Amino acid sequence: MTCLKCGVTLTPANSSPSQRAPKRGYCRTCQKARGAKYYEENRDKVNNKAKGYRTANKEKISVRGKTYRKAHLGEVLTRSAKYRAANREKVRQSGRESRFRIKAGLLTAYGGKCVCCGESAPLFLTIDHKNGDGAKERKEKNLKGGVHFYEKLRAWGYPQEHYQLLCYNCNCARQINRGVCPHQEAGELWVSPV
Repeated sequence: MTCLKCGVTLTPANSSPSQRAPKRGYCRTCQKARGAKYYEENRDKVNNKAKGYRTANKEKISVRGKTYRKAHLGEVLTRSAKYRAANREKVRQSGRESRFRIKAGLLTAYGGKCVCCGESAPLFLTIDHKNGDGAKERKEKNLKGGVHFYEKLRAWGYPQEHYQLLCYNCNCARQINRGVCPHQEAGELWVSPV
């Protein structure tokens, strides 16, 4: 039996696994070329079908991935380390973009500006525990800070009752001023006698 396109003799070594006893068909090289051509001509159809499958089978795909990773952990870690070493800047850039997206979602969910002074520059904004119990919560729930905490807030649905968005100045001022930012304090601000 020969390949319908290039005429090479089909053997188990050069035909696809579904054609181990080929009666008619294509060699692996021609089959790969046919698949690539079909994908180019039907990109949206193929992608929509794959997306539909992933949506309908999320749990199945997740279990399959976890099972594979557990069974081949050493191989997965080695491959991952090689990729990170070979693509150091790409990995760093991807991490920066991911952290930016997570923080942007958090800022949007909590109003996008400091509830005390109105500062809206993202680099200055941070999450504040309204009751001043952040250290206690981190200890009880074994939470990490930064983007890890932002991911937890996202998973919890961005709860509004215990958290608020403050700029770093207002957050630190609340901490050293008995839980009240000087912007909110009645009367004159403290002025150094020196």
